[in-house]
Amino acid sequence: MTIQSLNERSFITLKKQTFTTAKIVLAIFFIFAVILPLIKMFSYMPQVDMGKIISDPMFSKSIFNSLKVSAVSTFISISLAFILAWSMTRTSVRFKSIFSAVIMMPMLIPSISHGMGLVILFGRNGQLTNLFGLSHTIYGFWGIVAGSVMYSLPVAYLMISDILKYEDSTPYEAASVLGIPKINRLKEITLPYLRKPMISVIFATFTLIVTDYGVPVMVGGKYVTLPVVMYHEVIGRMNYSKGCVIGAILLIPAVIAFLADFLSRDTKSSSYVPKPFEAVKSPLKDTVSYIFLILTSIALIYPIISFAAITFAKNYPSDLSFTVNNVLATLDKGAGQYLLNSVIISLLVGIIGIIIAFACAYITARIGGMSGKFIHLVSIISLAVPGIVLGLSYVLLFKSSFIYGTIAILVLVNIIHFFASPYLMIYN
Repeated sequence: MTIQSLNERSFITLKKQTFTTAKIVLAIFFIFAVILPLIKMFSYMPQVDMGKIISDPMFSKSIFNSLKVSAVSTFISISLAFILAWSMTRTSVRFKSIFSAVIMMPMLIPSISHGMGLVILFGRNGQLTNLFGLSHTIYGFWGIVAGSVMYSLPVAYLMISDILKYEDSTPYEAASVLGIPKINRLKEITLPYLRKPMISVIFATFTLIVTDYGVPVMVGGKYVTLPVVMYHEVIGRMNYSKGCVIGAILLIPAVIAFLADFLSRDTKSSSYVPKPFEAVKSPLKDTVSYIFLILTSIALIYPIISFAAITFAKNYPSDLSFTVNNVLATLDKGAGQYLLNSVIISLLVGIIGIIIAFACAYITARIGGMSGKFIHLVSIISLAVPGIVLGLSYVLLFKSSFIYGTIAILVLVNIIHFFASPYLMIYN
């Protein structure tokens, strides 16, 4: 046996040991960051009369409302995101960086702010309501759908554009040379390629919407969804046990997503570098893409601009004269320090979270194994846990620990809360 072969064997052994150690470390991390908090939360469920909760008409109605609004919002969001991603990756439109920045801008504000923007525009005293004399307001089913689409569209767009960006163009070139009709290329090449990753995108978008309470709280009106019920129970009535039951129900989509992803897993491996698509100029496609991108950008950014503009209104909606007193008064109450804290937490969450997400995605997508499946399950389950439930579970588990009341627990809980979307992007 040569020295070179010994070195190669030693390298392979070291590599396996490294991956094994990484799996163990990540598994332990998720046990403490996801599994144990949820177990602690579930331990409060026996204190609740399950029959009474399930038989409550408001409870069953809120579940139906959540499923209905989430299904419609997911369909619209995925459809718009796919057209946006296709326009950005398969056409030769200019100013793509600007359009991309505008599309992702709604990610910079919480979902409740999207609801406030819609109220400012389409509420009973909304700007567009008064301007056009609209008889219907934004409150109710379609208001939640509109806000949910604004909230989830950037995430769906990022994930789908990531899928399209790395699709191999070689099969399409071969099909074109062979004279295969475009409809057959769609059925035999495009749809099989999209099937697996789109399942993850659909469930990720659905769970993002079904677990959100910010938009329904602002524009839902009498149309009550399950997260709103949970919000009132946990925040309003401090009923942690019932909140835990609702949180457990909201975990079901993540479990279904994992099963669907596992059953549709592609076991084939590829060892080639895909050839990216080259955008070919087409006046018709480019014109349609420009129109769609511009209209969508306006629809996404206008509520945000209206929401931000109210900051400088003296007394909205009666007095819209310009003033900076609102900003100064907010700063006097310590908003500057709060903003600095938020920036520090965000930077730590972004840096640490992406490192962990990349490590998890590499292990689950390239290495696999039982530990890889466990990591994949807990990674997507984190998406289905509403922030308020996750925060409650962390309080219950870590209230006597050294990280309670420090920046560390805020960083940890936010890493888990926002972990699934970047993980699924890298995984796909």
